[in-house]
Parts: sequence; structure tokens; C-alpha cells
Amino acid sequence: MGIRDFIAEVQELFGLPEGEKQGKKKSLKVLIEQLEESKSQLNEKIRAAEPKSPEREELKEQKKILKLQIKKAKKHLQEL
Repeated sequence: MGIRDFIAEVQELFGLPEGEKQGKKKSLKVLIEQLEESKSQLNEKIRAAEPKSPEREELKEQKKILKLQIKKAKKHLQEL
């Protein structure tokens, strides 16, 4: 999967706004910033959710997926 495909897929998966057309490095940096912001919002939702609730467990699962996508994006950025 190419970098542009990765960016498009992650934006679609997490409902992130599509940025303006730019270079690969800049696009990855913007994507990482958006993912980090989403992660902090998820952390707030997790703290607000009831302990041991199904909603909280689902939010934690989303956070794990988000962390993996951040890791992949940083790896792609280092390759450039």
C-alpha cells in the first residue's frame, strides 16, 4: 500500500477531514497531528465513561487501533 493510499484509508476510517493536496511528508505530518488530536479526545471520552461499561471497552479498542495507525504513519514518515 502506498503512502497516499494509507493516508486516504486512515482519513476515511477515522472520519478525519481531507486536507489540501500537498507533498507526502506534509500530508503525513498533518495526518499524525489529526490522529494525536483524536487520541486525546478518545482519552477524555474514556475518562468520562462509566467503569466496566461496554462503551468504555469499545473506546479502548478504538484507541488501540488509533495508536497502531499513528505508529504506521510515523514509520512511513521516517522512510521518506
